[in-house]
Amino acid sequence: MVNGTLKCSFHYKRNLKKCDDDIMLIEENKNIGSTLLNSVEAQSSVYNAFFGFSRSPFSSQNNSDCVFKYSSARNVINTILFCIKTGESACLINGQQGVGKSLLISKAIDLLSDEFYVVQLGNSARLNSRDILMHIIDELGLSYHPELSQCQLRKLVKSSLFAHYSRTDVSIVLWFDDAHLLSDCALAEIKALSEIGTKRKLLLQFIFSGQFADSNAWACPAGQQLLKNINFSEELKSLSFSETKAFVLSRLRAVGGSNKKMMSFFALLYLHKKSQGNPKIISRVLHKSLLLGYGKGIKKINFSFLRSAIKESEILLNQNKNVRFYPAVMFALGFYVCFLLLG
Repeated sequence: MVNGTLKCSFHYKRNLKKCDDDIMLIEENKNIGSTLLNSVEAQSSVYNAFFGFSRSPFSSQNNSDCVFKYSSARNVINTILFCIKTGESACLINGQQGVGKSLLISKAIDLLSDEFYVVQLGNSARLNSRDILMHIIDELGLSYHPELSQCQLRKLVKSSLFAHYSRTDVSIVLWFDDAHLLSDCALAEIKALSEIGTKRKLLLQFIFSGQFADSNAWACPAGQQLLKNINFSEELKSLSFSETKAFVLSRLRAVGGSNKKMMSFFALLYLHKKSQGNPKIISRVLHKSLLLGYGKGIKKINFSFLRSAIKESEILLNQNKNVRFYPAVMFALGFYVCFLLLG
């Protein structure tokens, strides 16, 4: 509720308990993968003592402190902070599933001062215009009659926002996750809300995150108008091979397992090729591989564990199925042999 100093509600909590579920994550076929994931999570603490970890390095129970700030991630955080602090109407964060959009946005929100109050509206596919208005009314702590029409709700939101800004300097930011799934009517309502303000300041700011490159999102007139009004957008890209290596080592160091010999160069190359640099896939495969290593009493992540984890987890994207690893390995092996012979 809004009472001078705003406190975060259930829509957004700064101490996130599930970082990988929203953050560096990829949605796969839940009918296949959910049972396996739950069993792995239940056993995640089993191998920590064996490997000397303080906690599971690739578990889905990490928080925003586990952010790996590679170049693309830093750009996303800086763009969000700049847009919100300078009073921009909206910013858009684009990226495929699993690259960590939600984690980075949560991290950026943690860096904002108390002058900003962020409300996360998830499940965008099911949001309609009335839902959005009622979310705002709930956050403002207003009471209303449930039979109010949508027009009356909109007037209530508008008058309440002006009253709110007459009492406090706290800015309200609406974060729509999976925004590419927003319906036409929801986009029309967001467009109307984005125009509420004074000559000096807009009363609402917006963060949109989703997969806009591979979908026909926001094709309606309201969506196209919103896109034209967004001056700042950033794409969160997958990890390169060097970034994949740094990501793995940073996670291991964070839990006290900084042994660089835990994975060979070719094991890392195999993991990068199969995951296409997707942090969620990398984390889940390594999580399962560590469990397999513990079961066999081996303190290294080898090819056998990686192959088993990839096969059993069933989490690779469809486009990954056509990725061939062996040509890349043969090229790298040939290059390495030539280097040894010439060196």
